[in-house]
Amino acid sequence: MLSARNAVLAALAVFALSMIAGTVSLMGPPDSHGAAVDSYGTHRDGYRAVFELLSAFDVPVERRIEPPSPDLPTSTTLVLWMPHDDLVANEPAYLERLLPWVERGGRLVVATQPPGRNWLSTVMQAVSRAKKGGDLWTTLKLPGVRPISISLTETNDDPSGTPSPRRILHSEAARREEIRRAMEESMGLHPVQFTTVTVTVSGAFGRLRDRVRKLQFPTEDLGGLEIDDSQTTRGVIECVRPNGDPWTVAASFERGRGEIVVVAEPMLLMNASVAQVDNSSLAFDLLVSEGRRVVFDEFYHGLSVRGNPLWLLTKSSYAVVTLAIVGLLALELWRRAVLLGPPLEATAKTRRTIIEYIEAMARFLNRARNSRPFLLSEVRGGVLRTVGDRLGLSPSKHHPDAIAAKMSKRSPREADQFREVMQQLDAALIPGSTPSETEAIRLLQRISRCL
Repeated sequence: MLSARNAVLAALAVFALSMIAGTVSLMGPPDSHGAAVDSYGTHRDGYRAVFELLSAFDVPVERRIEPPSPDLPTSTTLVLWMPHDDLVANEPAYLERLLPWVERGGRLVVATQPPGRNWLSTVMQAVSRAKKGGDLWTTLKLPGVRPISISLTETNDDPSGTPSPRRILHSEAARREEIRRAMEESMGLHPVQFTTVTVTVSGAFGRLRDRVRKLQFPTEDLGGLEIDDSQTTRGVIECVRPNGDPWTVAASFERGRGEIVVVAEPMLLMNASVAQVDNSSLAFDLLVSEGRRVVFDEFYHGLSVRGNPLWLLTKSSYAVVTLAIVGLLALELWRRAVLLGPPLEATAKTRRTIIEYIEAMARFLNRARNSRPFLLSEVRGGVLRTVGDRLGLSPSKHHPDAIAAKMSKRSPREADQFREVMQQLDAALIPGSTPSETEAIRLLQRISRCL
């Protein structure tokens, strides 16, 4: 049985350990325990497998949670894989600043989720575009590029992302079921069937002709690209439906000395499919391309705003800003502070007791010429106020006759004594008379008995 002291110590130890563990966990990378759809994700829809594949082949690869910077070396491939539409709509400036970097020789690889695959995501994209008035393609100045939804069984593609007839909601129960399914899709819990299709490459992707011949895709709601004739492509990757009709899976667009590669089907790099058929070969070439360094952008996955706050301090840019703010606050507090000198010596208490105070005041008053009449007059007034208040008389009736009349109702003897003492006091206070010290003490003793 723990004693009270040991129980308190044990509770404090548990609290300290929990605080230390919490702080350490906050300083860890914002990997969401592998559940998110990003380069940390270890579930089916994550793409950590691609990150580790590049690391295994000694490709310089890293993640960045800070906003994309145009100061990256131009020999870098920046990967925007399924960026969040709300973040793109709210923070388009960082992408706009990348365009001059691409023109100087940088390489940007972009992949977005096809419309209609995730019903909830489609609704959120529409709301975001309605509020902000723009999307990823407008920001990247690719107005002639539109993602579409592809069906392997039908020849008519749906560029609007409208749900197929199986998703038309006729009842409240159907709507609830669709919302549940959308939530499962967003968390990667829904079942997905895959289909293998044949690949044709052209242009800048012609070098892949011998290495990439088949790819594996989801069977339903595949991603495709619709490219206007006004938009010139540098290279195109197409897949063939079972009926022989092709659709565009990826396209490269030249920008100055660099290029922007648009991928219509993000599940090419997902953990569930990257190891199938030639997906890994295509992923490696799309990202590395001529031995480039690869940077996975995690800012547009929201890791800067939903990640571990203390982990940001391990990044130099965030640490410098934090230290600068703390330094400025410290300087401001130091400027406003009152600097204290050495502590003062403790002084001895000089306050007198009430008896010492009375004795000192008595000696002081006795020095005056008319000290005895003054003292008798003050005592007389104090006695009248005290006795009058005790008898319940108003202040206007605090005089000897009224008090004696009131006292006579209770004790005629005390009333007579009170009148006698007051008469002697009044006689001693007649102007010109100076009572002796003995007489003054005797009067004070007698009047004190009336209290």
